[in-house]
Amino acid sequence: MAYEVLKSEELGNVKFEVFRDNEGNFIAYCRELCISTSGDSYDEAVRNFHEMFRLYIECCTEYGTLQADLASHGVILTHKKNVIQWKE
Repeated sequence: MAYEVLKSEELGNVKFEVFRDNEGNFIAYCRELCISTSGDSYDEAVRNFHEMFRLYIECCTEYGTLQADLASHGVILTHKKNVIQWKE
């Protein structure tokens, strides 16, 4: 089933979409990284996505798997501070 995207958002240059499911929950989803969160409101879903993304980076960094995991999703890190570049 296709869902209507309410809005596309960005966290730095990481793009994610927010939509509503059949039960009325707001879902924030980053297609490139397969990361999603939900919330009872649009703003809560966006806040939860920011936290989820922070935890994703933190955990991967702690385990030394960040570059490998990003590469598995077609993403490369650049040497610029806080920049993630998507492979074309």
